[in-house]
Amino acid sequence: EACTTTVASDSEDGGGRAGGGLDTGSGIDCGVQSFPSSRIVLQDEIGTAIPEDDSSAEYAVNGGAFLDCIPGSDAAGFVCGRDLAGAFVVRAHAESYASEERQFEVELDETGCWVQTRTVEVSMRSEERGSAD
Repeated sequence: EACTTTVASDSEDGGGRAGGGLDTGSGIDCGVQSFPSSRIVLQDEIGTAIPEDDSSAEYAVNGGAFLDCIPGSDAAGFVCGRDLAGAFVVRAHAESYASEERQFEVELDETGCWVQTRTVEVSMRSEERGSAD
């Protein structure tokens, strides 16, 4: 009996899962590859990357609980979710910057097997600091 790949909230973190060797019912074997759902890049007002040591991000999928994003392979980005499709909300935080929130969709590819990784650049605004006169 074939499994059906969905994007409904059917996992603990509220996201729909694809991949993992599922048969989409269309005769396509999805295999066991895994892909990031989203990559989040934090930048200051002029486009300079904010290092992950000075920042953090968290995400929720399809109204589920917020989970921590993990540092990506470069020093300025985060991976938020793996093999999850659906409505994402990402909150980004960085030292000396106002927190930002972004909402976006992550969809499955045409086979229904793999998420189409979404890269989101988040421009962080400096917090206004009072002067110590």
